[in-house]
Amino acid sequence: MKKVWNIGIIGLGGIAQMSHLRAFGLPENSKIIAGCDLNPDNFKVTEKEWGLNNFYTNYIEMMEKEKPDAVVVGTPNFTHKDISIAALRRNISVLCEKPVCRTAPEAEELRREVKASKAHFMIGQCMRFRKEAEKIKTLIAENKLGRIYYCKACYLRQRGIPGFGTWFTDSSRAHGGVILDLGVHMLDYIWYLLGKPPFKSVSAMKSGNIGRRKQNGEEAGFDKSEYPSTYRGPEKQLFDVEEAGAAFIRFENGTSFQLEVSWAMNIEKDISQGMILGDKGGVTLSPVIYTHEQGTKMLSEELPVAPEPSADIQARVFLDLLAGKIPNPVPIDEGVTIMKVLDAVYESAASNKEITLN
Repeated sequence: MKKVWNIGIIGLGGIAQMSHLRAFGLPENSKIIAGCDLNPDNFKVTEKEWGLNNFYTNYIEMMEKEKPDAVVVGTPNFTHKDISIAALRRNISVLCEKPVCRTAPEAEELRREVKASKAHFMIGQCMRFRKEAEKIKTLIAENKLGRIYYCKACYLRQRGIPGFGTWFTDSSRAHGGVILDLGVHMLDYIWYLLGKPPFKSVSAMKSGNIGRRKQNGEEAGFDKSEYPSTYRGPEKQLFDVEEAGAAFIRFENGTSFQLEVSWAMNIEKDISQGMILGDKGGVTLSPVIYTHEQGTKMLSEELPVAPEPSADIQARVFLDLLAGKIPNPVPIDEGVTIMKVLDAVYESAASNKEITLN
């Protein structure tokens, strides 16, 4: 069995700099052998920060010359499918950033390629690997919450549109905005914690008015918006996606889930919180605070969690998958399911109707 896995990083922008270059540089059984990006400026940053000095601007050339065991795809949404397929057809395994594709039909096309390949394909839903997830899943498995009837998750930024005017805010390339960027995280995480029950229906809304005001030249409160510098430098003043969205989702088992996300919203400060509520107890997502009955009283206790970046854990898990030690923790089939739900979210928001899921 191979001891060291040669990894290529495709996309050296924000997510690579913040997560993947560190995560795959730490394990002894992983070696980053090359990086690929269309922007040579990212080569300089990567070499300075991470010591990598082998770069390409063409991912096919990188795959053909370097022949990595696996690649990490951290490029814009509209490139995920084609890059992943190119790797799979060369028997190169893939860790693909979320969302796996822009739409469910794209994900279905990718799934056919995954099934036809001998290589591994895993989706980068890193929140599943948070230490908090272990605590919450244990509470649920031990029936500490009882029958779960309601969940809520929100990730709301006062002002934080990533890369205004770049592919992030161009529907022809990204397809969607904050729902695909942040909503996919929260949707997948709650679904995973609940044990991945079948979906029943979706009712949703979305808005892009604040972004459009900025596109039209208004200041719109963005003066002190803080975001990674790797996301800056607009290609053009284009914003035709949503900067806020919400969805009410029902599962077949009777549990309901309220999702709220925003890149820009007129709130006092950013909000990141969530909860899972049952008839015996409830738990918040981060920090993990377990609230339950104790006789006639209510007791809340914070469950300690050792801090560790979820991307680091995800990298180790992916390497275990390559070694055949574990089954795929985030397979393409689950990615297709999530994309079908997200398609329904957009359909519901556009039609102002509830959408039933099959």
